[in-house]
Amino acid sequence: MSLILTCLEDTFEAILYNPELFLDEDLMMDKMFEPITNKIPPPREYLQHIFEEKSAMDVKGQRVDSVLLDMLRASLFYPCTDNFCKEIAVVIATRLIRELRNESKVTHQYMESV
Repeated sequence: MSLILTCLEDTFEAILYNPELFLDEDLMMDKMFEPITNKIPPPREYLQHIFEEKSAMDVKGQRVDSVLLDMLRASLFYPCTDNFCKEIAVVIATRLIRELRNESKVTHQYMESV
């Protein structure tokens, strides 16, 4: 559990100093947890299955889930209001780090940085 929390903390601390990272699809969808997914092949395979292979149904030869996922990713990582998203990224990162380090929460016990 502490490795997952460390991955979250490290990523969101980096976002505090470089809010553009919040819009980096590769970081947010893959690289954030790379220290874990590289060590344990099944999670990498599971994530690949869920995001790339699993299909809900075919519509005109295209998987519906892949279309919806592409639309969601486009909205999240390629927004029209780039500056607003960067401001929100700092707020989210600040709050997430505060929650992870909160001594009244269980996660605090697993944080390596505290």
